[in-house]
Amino acid sequence: MEICRVLTVANRSSLQVGAWLGALMGSAAIVTAPAPAHAACVQATPGSTTSYTITASAGTTVDLDTCPGPAVSGATATVTGNVTAPAGGGAVAIVDGLAAADNWTLIINPGVTVQNDPANPGSGNRAIFGVDTNFRLENAGTITTHNIGQALFLGIGPGTGTLINKAGGTIQSLTNAYAIQTQGDNTIINEAGATIAGGRSAIRSFLGPTGTITNAGTITAQDSTAALDGAIDLQQGGAVTNAQGGRIEGEIGILYFGPTSIVNAGTITGTNGIAIRGPLANSLTLEIHPTSVINGQVSVFRSPGVTDTLRFGGVGAGTFDLDNIDGVNPNRYLGFDVFELTGGSWSFSGSTTQSLTVNGGQLKGTGTFGGLVFGAGSTFAPGNSIGTTTVNGNVAFGDNTTFQAEIAPDGSSDLLAATGTVTISPNGTTLQVIGDPAAAFPQTQTYTIITATGGVTGQFATLSDNLPDIDIAAVYTPTSVRLTYQQDSDTSDKTILPVSLAGALDAPRLFSHLLTGARGGTPMRNITGARFKQPGTGRILVAANATSTMVDASPHRAMRWHTWSTALGATRTVGASASSSAYDTDTYGGAVGAQMSLAGHGNRTLGVAASYLTTQSDSELSDAETSSYLAGVYASANWGALDLSGGVGGGWQETDTTRVIPLIGGGISTATGRTQGATAMASVAAFYDLSIRAGSRAGTRFGPFVTVNSIYAEQGGFTEKGAGVLNLTVRSTQAHQTKTGLGFKGEAQFNAGPIRVTAGMDAAWEHTLGEDEIAVSVALPLAAASFKPRALAADRSTVALTPEVSVEVTDRLSLVAGYRGSFGEETTQHQASAGFTWRF
Repeated sequence: MEICRVLTVANRSSLQVGAWLGALMGSAAIVTAPAPAHAACVQATPGSTTSYTITASAGTTVDLDTCPGPAVSGATATVTGNVTAPAGGGAVAIVDGLAAADNWTLIINPGVTVQNDPANPGSGNRAIFGVDTNFRLENAGTITTHNIGQALFLGIGPGTGTLINKAGGTIQSLTNAYAIQTQGDNTIINEAGATIAGGRSAIRSFLGPTGTITNAGTITAQDSTAALDGAIDLQQGGAVTNAQGGRIEGEIGILYFGPTSIVNAGTITGTNGIAIRGPLANSLTLEIHPTSVINGQVSVFRSPGVTDTLRFGGVGAGTFDLDNIDGVNPNRYLGFDVFELTGGSWSFSGSTTQSLTVNGGQLKGTGTFGGLVFGAGSTFAPGNSIGTTTVNGNVAFGDNTTFQAEIAPDGSSDLLAATGTVTISPNGTTLQVIGDPAAAFPQTQTYTIITATGGVTGQFATLSDNLPDIDIAAVYTPTSVRLTYQQDSDTSDKTILPVSLAGALDAPRLFSHLLTGARGGTPMRNITGARFKQPGTGRILVAANATSTMVDASPHRAMRWHTWSTALGATRTVGASASSSAYDTDTYGGAVGAQMSLAGHGNRTLGVAASYLTTQSDSELSDAETSSYLAGVYASANWGALDLSGGVGGGWQETDTTRVIPLIGGGISTATGRTQGATAMASVAAFYDLSIRAGSRAGTRFGPFVTVNSIYAEQGGFTEKGAGVLNLTVRSTQAHQTKTGLGFKGEAQFNAGPIRVTAGMDAAWEHTLGEDEIAVSVALPLAAASFKPRALAADRSTVALTPEVSVEVTDRLSLVAGYRGSFGEETTQHQASAGFTWRF
């Protein structure tokens, strides 16, 4: 047998073809062709066995079996011009008896019309007649019947047929006839934007056991006069999927006479009040999705031995009124035996005596059931927000199921109220408790989430909640499950609370260094404490600025009074310790002061200073800001090679904290606090100048020094705001650090005309006495919980390097800039200062 491979009707020409077989005749029609039957088969390419153009004239029957060329699989015929089958015309048969592998495809292009004869009312006059294996029709045009014949007939064969009505495509019957009649294991796909419209039924199907209809467009039966016709008429059952956006509408939406499954995410409407009907004893599985709309009742024939299932599935959130089950509402569901939930989140209201089995998905709402059974992967969340689900029967929580219970500050909570028993599996079951962290919960509260007249058996394997620092404890009684508070062992991060106190030490530490200098001396680094030999005289001179500019040496004269101002900044990074998180602080601000030189032996000076500094502390997601108002006095004296200096000060601090609390299950809560406290500092330093005994050149000095620096800060108690149940009460606390230092320093001075420049550097090993960690005691009153978060205040031992330079511009004005770096195993600190001194 030779097969013609391509059928082309081009250039929008009119192909006049047969009478009862229609415009195009599908794969298995047996046609006897008059001689010469193959006259219309034109070989498009000489020698080709796969490319043919079919031509025909009125009254001529073209039998593709007789076309020249070998039989090969996969032929495609594309209709590009309008085709009409008038009475008495010829017919085109697309191959007789193809095997399943032949896969013939007929394509109707957009804008093309294929129709039967509008003037011929014959019952056998169809627009398309296809009855063979693996016949595939893709329609983007219009297929129309004007009489009692079908617009399209897909028949039975050893394979399967496929119809794809593409977007913009229409298959329609304009009279009391079916738009499509199909037989066999065929697949019908009506895409979004496509239409199948029948005068009687849009689709009358004798589908086989694997036949399917999938709709995302519109399927309607417009003018049905038969009492038992539906928009889709399943004579032998089958499977129908109505996707979201799909519409099926008729006097009856879907009518079925065999085992049937229907999945609906779109709209099914019965204009006579029946959306889905099964008048005989055949099983139906109806799965509705959250977007499902069914207008009219669903009526199944209840019969012994036949099971009808109503299933709730899909994705997203859906609602269902249980009063619609065997009730009196117009949109009711009559005759179902089995009720199950397999997907989505479904909220139920109303009441039914039926039991529901949940195997996946979430059951919510305030409905009343005859019983509930929860299988693996399912979730139960009574109420909508807070509410009660009632069961007039038994409830069973199987392995790997979840009960979600919401609680509120007023004592209300979700509730499962059962008249029978509640059985809880110990294997993988979870009780999840959800509360609003921003709500103001009382300090004591008990919630009842399950009551069972017949008794409670078993306990949930795990219990979790979304409230950091609080654990919800379950209390099981013979007939109930209740919830109470207890402390959570997995606490939220509270490091910012001790970190804020550790950061509050940075300002007095920086101010203390200013008062005595890191290596001995007075503010702005030895404004009067440095000593140099006057070149050529051996006279000892006293420095008059921050880095040892001479007071009474030429070229500038000594001044008794000094005023100064400086900008200050410091940054500190602290690594994580075994008990605290890493954090960093930044301190910045300024200081001013005045001092006078005292007459008499010892080159003595006395001064006062004031400072405002801001410290910002950051730890993970939380932060604190401390404002420090500081004042102090300082003094220095010189006896030969020995320099001594010291200072004391104090002040007031205000700290604002912001603590970010990540919530279990997502989201954050923010707690804020404010506290105040005092601070104090004291320091002494001693330097011994070896340059005098060493006979070094004038303008240099070097030698060892020691320092002792003690700082103190306190914070008053406070209670956080903004995080509701998670607000902490922070007890008053204080921190005290004393740091000793031993080091060596050197300075050199040179003149550049009238300008004198002094550069210095010192290095020191510093050691902290006492505790190197700061602890803060906090409490969570709601859960009677207490915590003691810690922060690493500083490394116990560090190395400090301090380079500085000053420029004496005139006998009244000096400029100074300095840096101090402190380096430890876990702590790195950088300080900088820049300012000026005015003498008079």
